[in-house]
Amino acid sequence: MKIIYWRILVLFITTISCGQKNNKLTVTDHLNVGSVSFDNVKYDLSWSSHPSENYYKQEYLADKDSIESFKKMILLEVLTGSTQLKEVVDSKVAELKKMKETDPMVNYELFEKDGEMMVDFLISGKIADGNAMDLIERNVYRYKSFKDIKGKEGVLCLV
Repeated sequence: MKIIYWRILVLFITTISCGQKNNKLTVTDHLNVGSVSFDNVKYDLSWSSHPSENYYKQEYLADKDSIESFKKMILLEVLTGSTQLKEVVDSKVAELKKMKETDPMVNYELFEKDGEMMVDFLISGKIADGNAMDLIERNVYRYKSFKDIKGKEGVLCLV
């Protein structure tokens, strides 16, 4: 639930700082990806962030979805530099272990094949009174090392 609130807060702050154009949020495509197609569905860039020199994050939603209400999202995260794939994945696993201390629904599996790694995990969220769950979220994070055409290295996370 904290993740959803955080995304809504970031979206609100981004809306204020970037302004609006024709009632649509102006979003910067830092990765020059454009739209993404997956499973015969087109996803358009809905939110992006470039919080540090070597970190980029972009979220993609289908036409009928909004940041407030969606069933599927594609997320691209890119970390450039000398960071190793295993370091990034270990960091995600450590985050999930920490979350499990307060969220008993947190569960994950780690897979590795052909130099790529994948973390398949569940998290949950509770309503404000803390007595009932209002969200169970499944995520599959696929991590891959890359080298771009300019020779810049990094790790891509495709969600």
